[in-house]
Amino acid sequence: MVGSDAFKLNSIGNFEYFSIPAFDSAGKGNIFTFFSSRNGGVSRGPYSSFNLGTKKQDDINNVEKNYEILCSRMNLEIDSFVFSDQIHRDNVKRVGSQDAGFPLHGPKVFNTDALITDVRDLPLITFHADCVPLYFFDPENVVIGLAHAGWRGTVMRIGQKMIREMVKEFGTRPGKLLVAIGPSIGRCCYEVGQDVFEPFLNEFGQYNSWYKKKKNKYMLDLQECNRLQLLEMGVDSNNIYISNLCTSCDKKHFYSYRRDGKTGIHGAVIMIR
Repeated sequence: MVGSDAFKLNSIGNFEYFSIPAFDSAGKGNIFTFFSSRNGGVSRGPYSSFNLGTKKQDDINNVEKNYEILCSRMNLEIDSFVFSDQIHRDNVKRVGSQDAGFPLHGPKVFNTDALITDVRDLPLITFHADCVPLYFFDPENVVIGLAHAGWRGTVMRIGQKMIREMVKEFGTRPGKLLVAIGPSIGRCCYEVGQDVFEPFLNEFGQYNSWYKKKKNKYMLDLQECNRLQLLEMGVDSNNIYISNLCTSCDKKHFYSYRRDGKTGIHGAVIMIR
């Protein structure tokens, strides 16, 4: 599924977030999904208003308040989150309750862009400001995963590595897996030069659906590159849910590093209830 139905916009007052209806349905209400909008928080300036990035120059007290708002609205506990400390690579880690904690006063998973678990009430969170969030749900084994796929992670095929790890750790069958590709910069806005295009050409050159040429530049479609990886691994095309929301185009709802440079950070969250 591609389009606005894949990710649903929800609001509680001025607090807005996106969820994945297909995961909720397949999980019989026991799978929580969340992608933050930029609205409903207390941050100011370029971080206005719901910045979840702890590494930015935003006032850390405002960031903590934003997490308090998130937890209050979504009925979550901040110290139950597993935070990824991303490095734009393809590392995947199976996590448990020992990995939970708010990073300002607890553990976080270092050097990791993707998390998998079968533990309930353990929200996984990754961070995005144009990069692709990949949500994974195995309804047979009740297993979830979440990955941060920037251009480097995408060209390193982090989505495929996620599936291999879920197969190894939990016996996941790719044909039964549900995957959602969340809001991120679209081909309409993601212009790259030859230095970035070449690695993608080496990996996905047999396809022609993931880019278009614009003079001496290329318009790259990260969502499509990730979709192709999933199909190669045997994920059913009907089980791939793709947002058509471009973070660079939609300034009302999204931060965008490519558009603004100095900006806030979105949080992608998934949890087994």
